[in-house]
Amino acid sequence: INECSEDNHGCDQNCNNTVGSYICSCVDGYTLNADGRICDDIDECAEDTDGCGQNCNNTAGSYICSCRDGYTLSINNRTCDEKVSLKFEVTVAVDVDFNESDTTSASYVTVLEQAKTALLVIFRRKAPNVLEVRIIAIRKGSLIIEAEAVVAKETQETVAPTVTEALQELAATNVTIGNSTGTTSVEVDGLQVESTTEKCVVHEALGLCSEDQICEEVDGQPLCKWKESESLWRVVVGLSVGIPLCFVVAGVVFAICYKRMQGRRKSEADRHREESRVPRSRYNKTAWNPRQHRGLDPTLPPRPAAVNPGPSAWRQPPDSTHADYRDPLSFYSGLYHQTKPPSD
Repeated sequence: INECSEDNHGCDQNCNNTVGSYICSCVDGYTLNADGRICDDIDECAEDTDGCGQNCNNTAGSYICSCRDGYTLSINNRTCDEKVSLKFEVTVAVDVDFNESDTTSASYVTVLEQAKTALLVIFRRKAPNVLEVRIIAIRKGSLIIEAEAVVAKETQETVAPTVTEALQELAATNVTIGNSTGTTSVEVDGLQVESTTEKCVVHEALGLCSEDQICEEVDGQPLCKWKESESLWRVVVGLSVGIPLCFVVAGVVFAICYKRMQGRRKSEADRHREESRVPRSRYNKTAWNPRQHRGLDPTLPPRPAAVNPGPSAWRQPPDSTHADYRDPLSFYSGLYHQTKPPSD
């Protein structure tokens, strides 16, 4: 029995017949419920499998990526590119009827889509790498179209010149809106664009060159270059910062080396000074420490009476009845050896 051919199989989406039974399955974007019949939506945004660069909006069986202000969705409909909007205005000499005051009305939306289609015909031919041609608004007076060409900032230098070419061609082309065809005029920031208008003039009107830049045509393409004074100023600033910095670094290195050299010299001087302060015995060449040799020697003769008020070779330690004999040769050095007095 082919249960799938009957309406009582209970599968929510797909039914696959098997021998003596059947199996339910789901389309992409859904997963089979535990009951084996119902299909539940997969929230790709929650599972982080969407691949969206910024915002993810889950839908039934799928998802949609979107971008924050200042960014536009790239061609892959997932990642976001920082955008540059090049605004322009096109007037088409046609008489069309639409509800200008209600942007949600069917007539307004229809004319807006027709205007966008007409512009895309030219932009896809002359500026295929433009991310989007967006209609900002339409109004009557013939048909006035406020629009913008959106380009990625990282490709602005190469893509923006093609927008200039597209606007020049648009100014020389008749455009069809619905069943009406008319001539066009293009305006960019107050500049009336003609097919013969210099590319750099249009390029600068689009705001693609900064105040410190000037537009030059290179191989037929407009290119923004730094003004000569600006380039010179950049060189001067670079040198004024770089050269003193080199001297500062050299000064720091010299100071470090000099400090280390002075420290090394001081250490050597201290070592020699300490060595020169250590006394040597006239009887032996080892250093003499009087504090370790101030014991009493019972063989020393009694201290004689002073004959001369000058310094004596005998020294009476405080609180003692004995005396130490001080070698006269070392008396004036402040140190003495405990040696036997010369024999008679």
